[in-house]
Parts: sequence; structure tokens; C-alpha cells
Amino acid sequence: MACRQDIDGFQLLSGVLAVIAGPVMLVCGSPAGWAVLVGALGVVLLVCQWAIVMDVQFADPTLRHLLAAVFGVGVLWIATLYLSRAADDLPHLLPGRARHSDHMYIARGLALFVLGAYLCTRAIVDAHPSRRSA
Repeated sequence: MACRQDIDGFQLLSGVLAVIAGPVMLVCGSPAGWAVLVGALGVVLLVCQWAIVMDVQFADPTLRHLLAAVFGVGVLWIATLYLSRAADDLPHLLPGRARHSDHMYIARGLALFVLGAYLCTRAIVDAHPSRRSA
């Protein structure tokens, strides 16, 4: 039987509160970027807590894993910008910036979100997570 470690209450509570606080911030009118960031960090805390409690062992990361994770997080960041800002509020380096336009690039943001999620998931799956044997 696999040995389990104790649950860290602070990390678990922080993750759950962040996952709840993200959508609440969004509904209350906070900037969407911050609301998504808080919710995403809560998910990361919960996933890390799960990996620690279940004693998950990962293979040593290669350059390919690191590049996929970095590009995945970058693409998710850009997707969040497209999904949370109007065309006139986008940074100058992103395509689609238009002055005096309230147009939102939802399709572009969703496509980038799917790509970023795929890259991050692929980086984790390629690391061959497995439980340690007892």
C-alpha cells in the first residue's frame, strides 16, 4: 500500500479559498486578470497538495518539459488578456489592438486557452507521474 503524507491544512484552505475568491472577485467587478490569476493559483495549490499527499513521483524534467510548461503558461497568460480586455486595452505587442474599440476577441482567447492548457497538460503527462510503491 502506498504511504500517504498528512494533508497540509493551510495549503488546502488557501487553495479552496482562492478557487472560491476568483469567481467572486470577477462577479464583484474586480479586474478579470486578477480574478483569473487568484483562481488559477488556487488550482495550482490544490494540485500541489494532491501530489504531496498522494506521494506522486515525477521523472526528472528535460528541456522539452520545461519549454512546454513555460510556453503553456505564457499562452495561458495571453489567452487571459484576450478574454478579459477590450481591443483598445490590449498591450501593443499583441495582434488585434484597435484604438477606440470595445470589441473582445473571445474566439482567439478560447483558442489560445485550449492550446495553453494542452501544452501544460502535455508537460505534466510527459513527466510520467506515478505513485511510489510502498
